Amino acid sequence: MSEEIRIVNHEEPGRPLKVRRLADGRVEVRIGDMGITDAVVTITPEEFDQLKNL
Repeated sequence: MSEEIRIVNHEEPGRPLKVRRLADGRVEVRIGDMGITDAVVTITPEEFDQLKNL
């Protein structure tokens, strides 16, 4: 099972930011609520660490 964090998007409440760790260790960053207009990026754990340290 993957871990997931959901953050409210105050600019567009219907399009939250979701971050979840996938089973293979990569991290999926999604803007949206599982719809056709979602923007999704899958990054490596190292790239995620860069974001955390920003």
